[in-house]
Amino acid sequence: MDRDDGPARHGLRRLIFWFDTVDHEWAARALTRAVARAGRLLLARPEFGPEHPVAVTVAAAEAYLSHPSERNRLRYFAAATRSYPYGAGEGCYRVEGAADCGPGSGCRTGAGTLERIADVVGADAVRGAVHRR
Repeated sequence: MDRDDGPARHGLRRLIFWFDTVDHEWAARALTRAVARAGRLLLARPEFGPEHPVAVTVAAAEAYLSHPSERNRLRYFAAATRSYPYGAGEGCYRVEGAADCGPGSGCRTGAGTLERIADVVGADAVRGAVHRR
């Protein structure tokens, strides 16, 4: 992780807080899109590859976004759980410094996975991928 990315890390934490406190289906889909985009950054690294569980998570996220259904959402959630902590599935995704897993911690929605990805590729890279059009 690049600890010199303070402003980017702060901005990423604000985004995680937002995802974790908004309770709308469109926000859940936006988080899924963010996880897929950030996940691609992991897949570009040598220690991650086509056989890594993150690859399945990214593919499942894209399938859910292309064809939203409860079945595809559950497939994405299962894949994300298997790639923990790199996907918004089952597990604790609380960001560093959060007192508990309450709203805004990143844990409620799994949005804290973006910080786990930033620990590997840097917060600036994650923010860039998430905000890309």
